[in-house]
Amino acid sequence: MEKRWQFKQWYELSGDNTHTIEGAKYKKLIELCFAHATYFSLQWARWTAAIDKQLEQALEPYKVRHLKINHWYRYGAPPENSEFEVPIMNIFIYRASDGAKQVLLSHTNTLFLGLEKKETLMTLEDLCFFHEDELFFGTVSHEGICSAKGLSEQFIIELLKLGDWEETNADPLEILSLKGLL
Repeated sequence: MEKRWQFKQWYELSGDNTHTIEGAKYKKLIELCFAHATYFSLQWARWTAAIDKQLEQALEPYKVRHLKINHWYRYGAPPENSEFEVPIMNIFIYRASDGAKQVLLSHTNTLFLGLEKKETLMTLEDLCFFHEDELFFGTVSHEGICSAKGLSEQFIIELLKLGDWEETNADPLEILSLKGLL
């Protein structure tokens, strides 16, 4: 099994809710992920205050698919016979290209897309990256959650330089695939 890494969440670090990867390190992280990605995804934010559509509109030419689904990275579908209903999520899948990378970098500057600093309420959140159809990097913006799969030793070396990461065995990255969804 490949090594898994999780970003140390902000609430684990002395109450500092601004713990993130930002600026030059964020740019390097995005470049690292795009170097290995075939696709990336963002989820439509359901928050009523999420009204900034600039990123959503700028990424439109790179959109491959709009999924309406009840499970995604760290959002599980309820067990059968459960009374709890998971709302349908709107997931946008984009082709990982240089143009899309430039759009993303021109509209974002932090790992959790500004939500951790309450800088913006964009209509998109929860950035995830896929190598072919396999998830290797996922975030849940409003929870400060981020996990990565070690695609190679070099990927891990570069990733670990860019933030506070810890190895984990408990991350569900392997349960999300684009097989049959594109």
